[in-house]
Amino acid sequence: MLMVWTGMEILLWGGYPNALEGSRTSSFQESGGSSSFGAAYDPETGDWRRLAAIPGPVRWGVATVWTGEEVIVCCGQRSSSSLAYNPQSDTWRPLANAPIISAFGADAVWTGTIMLVASREGVSAYRPDIDEWEIAAATPVNQGNLGNSREVAWTGTELIIWPAPISRAQHRGLAFDPDGNIWRQLPEPPAWPAMPDILWAGDELILWGGLPGSASVDYSERAVGSAYDPSTDSWTAMPDALPEPESCECNLGSQTLIWTGTELIVSTGHFGTGMEARDSLLLRFQPHTQTWELLGLSPVSGYDVDAIMAGNRIAMLEPAGSIHLSEPNWAPQSQPIPQPIPNP
Repeated sequence: MLMVWTGMEILLWGGYPNALEGSRTSSFQESGGSSSFGAAYDPETGDWRRLAAIPGPVRWGVATVWTGEEVIVCCGQRSSSSLAYNPQSDTWRPLANAPIISAFGADAVWTGTIMLVASREGVSAYRPDIDEWEIAAATPVNQGNLGNSREVAWTGTELIIWPAPISRAQHRGLAFDPDGNIWRQLPEPPAWPAMPDILWAGDELILWGGLPGSASVDYSERAVGSAYDPSTDSWTAMPDALPEPESCECNLGSQTLIWTGTELIVSTGHFGTGMEARDSLLLRFQPHTQTWELLGLSPVSGYDVDAIMAGNRIAMLEPAGSIHLSEPNWAPQSQPIPQPIPNP
């Protein structure tokens, strides 16, 4: 399921209609990962509204950005179709097809003027003003060798792609300058977390992740993080987060990073050994003091948890479709939105 903040509403679409209608049944899972269902939630009024039906299914792994006026949805698994949604008119319009079809989905960033879409097969740029796509220069390393999973971030001048291998293989990140159509490889970070998450924190890139316990491999490392400064092209090791229970590590790919504008919030995902899940923790990192703080249990646990800043609130979406929203000026506690969208 996809979640976008427009400045006024949280837009949700691409599956789980019954979850938003008060049922735990997921038609997304039943239909193999596609749905034209969409809804919008106003956090100030608590009102829901249905979105106009998407002309065609939203496939797994689509890339999405908010341009300030429209949501652009493109690609997805084995698809090149692209659409734009205008929340003011509640209408969809077709866009030019993307030049790259990915077998494993795509991710995207908005630069302020163009949409950069990254997939295993390469990077392409979409220009909404002329409705045209361009294929970026080939990466300096074969992305196919970096696995199907990746994290992306926009620094203001460069697209950062970080491969997310399941093992602790030491794949370095890549930076792409769309103005010069130039790639460069980032230096080695001081820590190599498996399946990390990345985000741009105003003036530095945060790389943070956990390592799992396993019946066959006993990793003793705790979750680790590093901060990259593009102005010096160098990394700094972040201090350890709060100590984790002994023999209990973050499961692969379970953590979620959120930048509030002044601090880093981490929802750790499932804690456990291997696939044995425990409650997820919510942590706060203050860059100016380089200190971590335990805020308590995260309202959302599980894999593939999506989270965004919705104005001055944090919105977190569970894979099953439930959405949690913090109080204004965000507080560690959050509650599920009480009013589901009504049945038609």
